[in-house]
Amino acid sequence: MNDQILFYTLAVLVVASALAVVFVRNIFHAGLFLMVTFLGVAGIYITLFNYFLAAVQALVYSGAITVLILFGVMLTQRHYKKEAPSHNAFKWIALAVSTAIAGFLIVTFRRVTPGFIQPVPHLFHQIGMILMQTDVIPFEIISLLLLVALIGAFALAREKEDL
Repeated sequence: MNDQILFYTLAVLVVASALAVVFVRNIFHAGLFLMVTFLGVAGIYITLFNYFLAAVQALVYSGAITVLILFGVMLTQRHYKKEAPSHNAFKWIALAVSTAIAGFLIVTFRRVTPGFIQPVPHLFHQIGMILMQTDVIPFEIISLLLLVALIGAFALAREKEDL
């Protein structure tokens, strides 16, 4: 019973912080709410006893991706305007699309039987072996590509006087 209460509490936290990401006006605060959303999803993974995905969620998304987004925001927002536009022309379209997607997911999850999704034994061990033995070169090339993209973002964000 306590696991269900924790699960639903984390689910409410994730939905509330995701809504805050969308509706808050300060983009830096939106990035911080995004980190809370990612950490809440990691907590949901823990309540579902999937510790590997929880660790990956906390390290990769809450740590690396959110920090990268916040650095990008801080570097590109040199002349930050205090007032953001108070309306969005596409909010009704976005509401319709998100409602349709939510309805589709609800119908789909109701049709799935509880025993349909079975855990695969040794799946994470196999993924680790593939990443660190078989496909180690593409894995490292992707990390170098991301590093070059980050350095390029820093170079583009610098002002002309800094050069």
